[in-house]
Amino acid sequence: MSEHPEALERLRSTNPVPAAETIDPDEIAAVAALCEERRLTPEGTANPGRLQAPRPRVLGPALAFSAAFVTIIVAAGLFALFGRSGSPVADEPEPTIPTTSIVASTTTTLPPEATEAVAFEAYNEPPDANGIAIGPDGSIWVATSWAGVARWLPGADEPVFSSVHDGLRSDAVDQIAIAVDGTAWAGGRGWIARLGEDGVWNPITVPDPIEALAVGPDGTAWLSREPNRLLTSTGADYETITLSELPVVGSDGVEPWSLSLAIAPDGTVWAGTINGTGVVSWDGTTTSIYGPADGLPAADFTSVAVAPDGRVWTGFANGLDEPEPTAGVATFDGVQWTVYSTDDGLLTNNAEVAVGSDGTAWAIHYAADGGTPGVSRFDGEGWTAFSGIEGRGMGAAVDADGTLWMIDPDGAVVEFDGTSASVRELPLFETLRGTEVPPIGSWDPILAETLAKEPPAAAACPAGADPDVPGPISQDRPWAEWYSDQPADFDRVWGRILLVDANKETWTFDVCTNTWQAMGAEGILPPGGSLVYDVDSDRSVLFGDRAVWVYDRDTNGWDLRIAPLSSTIGWGGPAAFYDPQSGLIINAKRAGSEYGDGWELNAYDVDADVWTTLGTTDRTRGQIVGYVHAADRLVALDAISEFGMTLIDPRTGYVEEVDQDHPEIVGGFGSVTPVNGADTVYGRSFGGGDGVCRIRPQGLGWECVPRRPDRSGAGHNGYSPFRAGVYDWINERLVMFGGGYGGWNDEPMTYFGDVWSLDPETGEWLQLLAPTP
Repeated sequence: MSEHPEALERLRSTNPVPAAETIDPDEIAAVAALCEERRLTPEGTANPGRLQAPRPRVLGPALAFSAAFVTIIVAAGLFALFGRSGSPVADEPEPTIPTTSIVASTTTTLPPEATEAVAFEAYNEPPDANGIAIGPDGSIWVATSWAGVARWLPGADEPVFSSVHDGLRSDAVDQIAIAVDGTAWAGGRGWIARLGEDGVWNPITVPDPIEALAVGPDGTAWLSREPNRLLTSTGADYETITLSELPVVGSDGVEPWSLSLAIAPDGTVWAGTINGTGVVSWDGTTTSIYGPADGLPAADFTSVAVAPDGRVWTGFANGLDEPEPTAGVATFDGVQWTVYSTDDGLLTNNAEVAVGSDGTAWAIHYAADGGTPGVSRFDGEGWTAFSGIEGRGMGAAVDADGTLWMIDPDGAVVEFDGTSASVRELPLFETLRGTEVPPIGSWDPILAETLAKEPPAAAACPAGADPDVPGPISQDRPWAEWYSDQPADFDRVWGRILLVDANKETWTFDVCTNTWQAMGAEGILPPGGSLVYDVDSDRSVLFGDRAVWVYDRDTNGWDLRIAPLSSTIGWGGPAAFYDPQSGLIINAKRAGSEYGDGWELNAYDVDADVWTTLGTTDRTRGQIVGYVHAADRLVALDAISEFGMTLIDPRTGYVEEVDQDHPEIVGGFGSVTPVNGADTVYGRSFGGGDGVCRIRPQGLGWECVPRRPDRSGAGHNGYSPFRAGVYDWINERLVMFGGGYGGWNDEPMTYFGDVWSLDPETGEWLQLLAPTP
């Protein structure tokens, strides 16, 4: 560094100002020393073994120097002289990564008190009802979209709830069914659960998705599964039954065949189909198919229900694009079918059916393209039509008094007894959550007050290992489901990537030998989620709905812990990040019901199992896609366009809107493949040649690798998104895997199952594992 008089002279010549001789040389000396210190410790340097970097401001340390100068002009002159990191601007090295564009930040930092708070309406809506069942005691059971199972006991005004606290795999419940003996089953994505006598739900994993759920008189659960299968379970595991007589629809054989099941008193399984097969029954040995040749008016979009006397009812909702389809309702007495239409009193011929324990049959009519919504009731001899009562037939139920329960278009529960209709509202969000969302401007200081522990020693590849040599092609590997991102992160002490695949199985990937290992870990996991490696506790945490699962590699098991009610899975990107300064995990969720509403941030201490609500941000456009360590900012991108980036300070809740272009790594279908565990934001872009982009920590601008890997080894020259990405701290590169090609217009789906690495400094791709041959 130059002597102080020389530095002062350079400052005067670079930015001449009046009365420069009045500037105290001691002030220049202090600033020069600080600049030299910053030059020797540049910002944003990555150290795999230690993450506790000092926290600079968003616009760099140069702004912090301005207090030592008499005027703003002098401060600007010194900024020009020394540059952002303390070295001359002309000496700042250019990045070696090949780029299509680098966009510099144009933010203007204002103190938090100078920002204008934008009010938004707090998310205070009830959950949606997905299905209804009636218990033998008259209780009303409802599967909800994010609040578990709600149950109204007879005579009760308010429901009680079952959630992950009570054993459910997830609070997002799609199906509910109850047997005549009171056995209750619930189901969601990839799981079903039976309620035990102790009030605890006992879940098991089943293939996803569940298309329909019904319970037989003996308490056995039945499910439909594409393309021609039934699944059945008594609670410990499940059995698959293939109905070989059914046609397989769709070139890839994964088209659903039934969305409606009902079990007769004699145990016969009845199914309504949506693939043109007709009505199907299976008695344990024989499959029977009924269609127009048997007297039915149609063979598509059928729903079924079975009365206590064994009479089968089916409704035909085909012709959803027509106000008055010609099908109606049919009933089977074991010998022949009887068909009913508007000529017999039905309100419309577009109908789904529900039957009660007293034999009362209801037809629920859609309001398709100008048709009349309503219901029709069969009294044993004829139909009575009621218009203006709007609801869905799928998921409807009838109680012992013949009253119809169904779900209206807004997701509320509707009760109709033939005279009057009433709505049972599920409790509001705040009531279920149990705590109030903190107001804008209120922020808990725990992130600023807590200091991370000394991190454990990081792993390294053993002597002789070559991480650039591809792994054996014959090895087993995770299911590379193409349509959803998969939770993954890098365990730095273990030196392995931990991944939960689409079948909710736990896998590790050794980045030194490029090999997968199925762990067979204990614990039932939710679908999807965000996986975060917590350096402070040296454990991996999977964030799901209202719960987290903590992985213990010593016992190879997942420990379920209850979290505050929240949707902890971020749409379009990760929702949880490790904070290297406090040693806590930052979790983000929407604080409002609209896309542009703000975010509620929470901090989680894995060791203490303690949640702290940090606060609620101002209105924030876009989806949070990552955390930049050097800038100490969460980054949200506008998923609707290629413009606009929001920076969120997790320690204060301060929000900056940045008006600049950004790579379209969120957009189109709202898909993004984030790279977890990195110290800045990486994502696959839709533009720029489908490349990978990252944020430059010093400038908070973007740079993109325009090239993409040649994945033609899977049988196609086309490209499909990777479904997971992780930063490998041993080899200092990105590791990306999963994805597929096809699936459009009945084209067969090809799953890649390959693994690639990307050097973020050179832009070079390397195949670490070829696709399964």
